[in-house]
Amino acid sequence: MAGLVSVGGQRVSDPVCVIGVYRPSPSSVPPAEWDRIRDEVRAAVERADHGSARAALCAIRYTTQLTVWALRQDAPLDMGRILVPAMIDHFVATALADLSMSSKSSVRSHLRRVAQAQSPAWSPAVMFPRPSTLSGPYTSDTLAAYWQAAYAQATVRRQRVLKTVLTLGGGAGLQASEILSVSAAENVRQHPHDDRLWVIVLPDRTVPVRIDYAPVLADLCERYPTGRLIGRVSRKVNDPMGAMLEGIEFPVHLPPLRCRRLRITWMARVLNDDVRISEFQRVSGTASAKSLEGLTPHIPVRADASEYLFKAAGINAEA
Repeated sequence: MAGLVSVGGQRVSDPVCVIGVYRPSPSSVPPAEWDRIRDEVRAAVERADHGSARAALCAIRYTTQLTVWALRQDAPLDMGRILVPAMIDHFVATALADLSMSSKSSVRSHLRRVAQAQSPAWSPAVMFPRPSTLSGPYTSDTLAAYWQAAYAQATVRRQRVLKTVLTLGGGAGLQASEILSVSAAENVRQHPHDDRLWVIVLPDRTVPVRIDYAPVLADLCERYPTGRLIGRVSRKVNDPMGAMLEGIEFPVHLPPLRCRRLRITWMARVLNDDVRISEFQRVSGTASAKSLEGLTPHIPVRADASEYLFKAAGINAEA
């Protein structure tokens, strides 16, 4: 029958009903993430006037994807800040880079319709994605200063939070939402035959922990063997990571601590260790060529040209 779509095992023709019963697959959006954003996403999509069940399904599907992507970029759960032209265009250009031009245009159209419904002042000022530049990695001196700050915090609670963020962000490249959910019992593992290797096991990938961060991770796991490694996380605020870091005292000369930038720092270190692109994408969860392009200025070319020329030629220079 025309106008019917399949949602949650039901055949639905009413756009409002589609929005009410829609639930993303757990493989694409973990249940905990969906529970966090569900009400905000549904409310935002309901404000738009969808003429058919299929349009409503596309709108809530893409709005869900955009929201999850934005939160993983450390954006707060604020639909007024997520459903804006720049965010939509950046999402389509990076997260949906493999889609055809016509498919990208369709996604933008559905998202802009939802965005326009949030505010009459909304205007699609950015029609095409602008090139984005990744923030550079933190310097070793800056990271050392963050660690000094972690050990100097006035309370055990603040020390725990900052150590966990630095370890999982800088040592394993985890995103803010991942840092907030990792527990020693469920996610942290040590190699059975080589105790130097620690990994974080996530739903979509297994991430090796940098060797210099492993001792701190081991200590955190010993101290907090159950529950979230970072401690109790409030889900009643729009920016849980910001709430966790609130009250942390930093020296005034330090730049703001950002999970996104810790992740970039980790990425640059991993790529500097000759990890192959396919391997890097597997451990980082990053498939975007745009991300790799943005990291290029931070991966220095070997000073000795003969070293990489021999490597590129498949020759063992020491043989």
